[in-house]
Amino acid sequence: MSKTNASQIRMLCPAKLNLFLELCKRRDDGYHDIDTVMVAIDLVDELQIRVRQQPGISLQVDWLPSRHELSCQLGVEPSSKAATGADDQGDPSLAPESAASLLDIPCDERNLVWRAAEAAVKHFGLDLGFEITLGKRIPAGAGMGGASSNAAMTLLAIATLVGRQGDLDSLHGLAADIGSDVPFFLRLPPVPDPAGTAPAGTRNGSENSAASISPVAWATGRGEVLQPVPIGGRLNFVIVYPAIALSTARIYQGATVPDSPISSAPLRKSLQTLAISEIGQFMENRLTEPARKIASRIDEIHESMWQSGLKGVQLTGSGSASFGIADTPKSAGSAAVTLRQQLCPGARVMTACSLPPPAQTQT
Repeated sequence: MSKTNASQIRMLCPAKLNLFLELCKRRDDGYHDIDTVMVAIDLVDELQIRVRQQPGISLQVDWLPSRHELSCQLGVEPSSKAATGADDQGDPSLAPESAASLLDIPCDERNLVWRAAEAAVKHFGLDLGFEITLGKRIPAGAGMGGASSNAAMTLLAIATLVGRQGDLDSLHGLAADIGSDVPFFLRLPPVPDPAGTAPAGTRNGSENSAASISPVAWATGRGEVLQPVPIGGRLNFVIVYPAIALSTARIYQGATVPDSPISSAPLRKSLQTLAISEIGQFMENRLTEPARKIASRIDEIHESMWQSGLKGVQLTGSGSASFGIADTPKSAGSAAVTLRQQLCPGARVMTACSLPPPAQTQT
């Protein structure tokens, strides 16, 4: 019989942004060797897992604060059958049904949470079941790592419930099998809780910070080889998530591996001093160009973001979300107000900060 240390746990799942993403080599397995710098931010999903004695997994997913509010921002119907605004110039990425489908999150084995839970059950040899509730704030199909973060926190949550949270090395292997970005989310500083305090009887996943390193990591290989990157403080971001469904495979197919890849070293150095102008100058995403060719609206969004005063405007991951850096939280808020007036409905505009470095965490 499996034993647990608690009956339920609450975890916060942070999003990520790619400050740098370069393609270094196309691999024989179909992936690319990459050079990327990722930063975890305080936009979070909420994951709650309850233990049940009967084996099996159940998963419920809801949008926070509501599906209706998100659909209004994106200009799509909550029923996910239509979107406001026509397909601009026949661009297939702007097809209404594609955009609206971004609100539909599977609650079965297609969801990485489900796959992570199954992997944990098998890895730890459990004869328990789990009831999982996921509250989503991180947009889907955005390049912000929402699904990967959810999967990582599911692994860590179940490990904690069965008293195996110290087994991070084996969890790293499970995480890498689920997805290239998943290992990044296993070792992060505590996550600020948007609810203030965790509900009684639960544990906040951000308390599991014994292995916390940095909110920033340099990833190589296919993204699973990680090294922490020191950062001199917190970065302020404005993020724009348009109602555009982009195919990751298509983006990578349209990307060119340069003969002389750019190095992330200058960016990593600038993060230590938090020189915003230098950080913006050294940011790069090789996938921005193919995404712009597929979805012309990305060009329009980037132009609006530059005009709002943001620095280093680019795609995160393979999109469809874009982001820029602001000098202060106040300037980020001002830019967000301007962008909402220009782009909404049809896009969700958010502000966020990088997670605080461990030395700045309140204890």
